Amino acid sequence: MELYQDIFQKCIDNDINIKFFKNKSHNGCGGWVSEKEFVCAYGSDKFLEILVHESCHLDQLVEESPIWFHEDISGEKGNIWDTEWGEKHPRKYLKAFKKICELEIDCDIRAIEKIKKYNLLIDIKEYIISSNIYHACYYYFHKYKCFYKMSKKPCDDPELIKLFPSDRIMSFEECWKPNKKLGEFIKNNHKKL
Repeated sequence: MELYQDIFQKCIDNDINIKFFKNKSHNGCGGWVSEKEFVCAYGSDKFLEILVHESCHLDQLVEESPIWFHEDISGEKGNIWDTEWGEKHPRKYLKAFKKICELEIDCDIRAIEKIKKYNLLIDIKEYIISSNIYHACYYYFHKYKCFYKMSKKPCDDPELIKLFPSDRIMSFEECWKPNKKLGEFIKNNHKKL
């Protein structure tokens, strides 16, 4: 598959290790990208969606996208999943969460184009809804210092799916505001950081 070739070539060209895990998730998530590694768990029924998403983070890194290297996200400024750092630096913590949300929005705009480019067997409308829900969760990840349980994802909830558009990726301003039903879902189905 052309997508795999593209990922492997970018990783080879940029000295990035590639790791695939047969589990549904690894260290609590489906995948991630850093300057040193490209990681993806292939046990999930959404493996292709996760692979496309992570490949777009790889593109952000390799293309030196300004959002990837933004000062609120990169460097030694802290880690949004480190609540101790967040308590010591509340303003920076909030700014970092907002920038990560913007990073994810950029990533999924790229992913929609990549799905079309490679003619992948991914339902674009479903992908967009799931992405919008995920982006909107960042408001609550920050508020409650949590992440949703992998066994109970908001993008699988029929009531939440009805609340989000399927024809476009929502803007940051649309995502970063309270949504009562999503807030209740996260509050009832989260794990503390």
